[in-house]
Amino acid sequence: MITTVRGFVVKIEIGRAGLVIVTLVLPDGSLRTFVIQDVDADPERFNERLSKLAILRDAMDRAEPVEIEARSGEGGDTIERCVRISRDLLDPIGHIQQVTGLALAILVHSENGATAQGEKHDQAIVQLITNELQVVTLTLDLQAPERGVALAQLDMLRDAEERGVLVRLLVTGGVTGGSASETGVGVGIRGVGQRIFAVLLDDDESAFGSDQAVDLNGFVESLSLIRLALGGEDALGNFAHVRFTTAPPFTGPGNTVGLTPFGPETVDLLTPKNSPAYALFEAGLRDNLRMRVRAVSPRVRKPVDPNVPTDEPLSGRPVAARVRGAR
Repeated sequence: MITTVRGFVVKIEIGRAGLVIVTLVLPDGSLRTFVIQDVDADPERFNERLSKLAILRDAMDRAEPVEIEARSGEGGDTIERCVRISRDLLDPIGHIQQVTGLALAILVHSENGATAQGEKHDQAIVQLITNELQVVTLTLDLQAPERGVALAQLDMLRDAEERGVLVRLLVTGGVTGGSASETGVGVGIRGVGQRIFAVLLDDDESAFGSDQAVDLNGFVESLSLIRLALGGEDALGNFAHVRFTTAPPFTGPGNTVGLTPFGPETVDLLTPKNSPAYALFEAGLRDNLRMRVRAVSPRVRKPVDPNVPTDEPLSGRPVAARVRGAR
């Protein structure tokens, strides 16, 4: 029986009696081995076997995809035909899900050494709080064939973490949540979460809808650090809880306030501990500064009903997406 598969060559092993073992990573992320038997035997087909080996070796060196036709036998799946193909011919990724939120922490992990399943890839473990107030743990493969793309994605995630802006991630399959110990962070990394393959910085907070962002003027009443309960005891990042009392906005020249009735309100805000927003809130509390904050409310999922919107803002606890200024 002949089967046809496509993927990337990750390992070529040459053993005794001229046995070549080729390991491919398939589109679903699984590994599969194929063999080229008796490379040093049968002079009539010597060049054919060496040509197959050369094609596979060049494809591995250049991180190019290959298509292999193999025949199953007692010695394994023997390669009958192999060809280097363009990336356009690769099978598309199956189930795709979009995740949007704030990056809590990024852990870059490298494990030196090989196992029975092969060498473990370097990974970036990304912990995210979504716009539905759920903490998820995702994986960015730093040894994907597209090395430059993986490094660019890591830089974007770091930028989002430093600036406290939203990110939109496309991931394969469903999203895993729970504590880090449940997913493997810090207790022997073992392929945590779903794989990230696309990153987008959402600077304009459009993920929440243009009608959800609000401008708040006022003063910081209190600032406290909290261990994010949604992430479990092993959460990588901390959050700050800000009690913010609103004040009337400036309406005239010279930063003046109009003589109109205004009722102050106390608003709860959340912001990552390692974001610039936290530093500004801290300065606002310390120096009693009047601040202007742009915040958005997270959304909560409700059962699908054709007569009721599926997403509604969670009132009473907006997430501070960006602090626009303090004075």
